[in-house]
Amino acid sequence: MLISPKVISLRRLEISPNEAQLNPNQNLTFSAKGFDQQGVLMSPGNIIWRATSGKINSDGKFITGKSIGQVKITAIVGEIYDSAFINVVGYILYLQRQLIGMMNKMMITMI
Repeated sequence: MLISPKVISLRRLEISPNEAQLNPNQNLTFSAKGFDQQGVLMSPGNIIWRATSGKINSDGKFITGKSIGQVKITAIVGEIYDSAFINVVGYILYLQRQLIGMMNKMMITMI
């Protein structure tokens, strides 16, 4: 009796992180795990990365740019894909966070 070997193929991608909040001109590197038809972790192979705004390179490094709002990041291998969402906050919130951080550092040094 001849037993044919199981063909293992990519059935699902999972992007990490799947959501984040960034400031303008910040960067974040994404990764993607692949899973076969049994749900077993496998190498996804060559991933094509796409972003609706900002820039993302072939290694998954994303740079937000200056636009604010939601950005969709997609990892694609053949017909299999997964997406993550990034919220790029405005400059006012960014500056508020920077100011609070500076004030906290000043308070610590005064103590």
